[in-house]
Amino acid sequence: MDRGNCGVHFGESYGNSRSCHLNLDQKIKVRILQDESSAEIFLDDGKKVFSMRVFPDEKLTEFL
Repeated sequence: MDRGNCGVHFGESYGNSRSCHLNLDQKIKVRILQDESSAEIFLDDGKKVFSMRVFPDEKLTEFL
């Protein structure tokens, strides 16, 4: 996950990207939940989870 191009930058001292190891030889179940300023990605029924805050600028939300 990389939020580097997702609008307003904040908390950059903690980094903008996270990753985990996945076995790509098997199917991976993905569920993504998003609201106005947060997103959560659940992999394989929550065995791996990513949570992030996102503050898009106006040009990224012009079609919403």
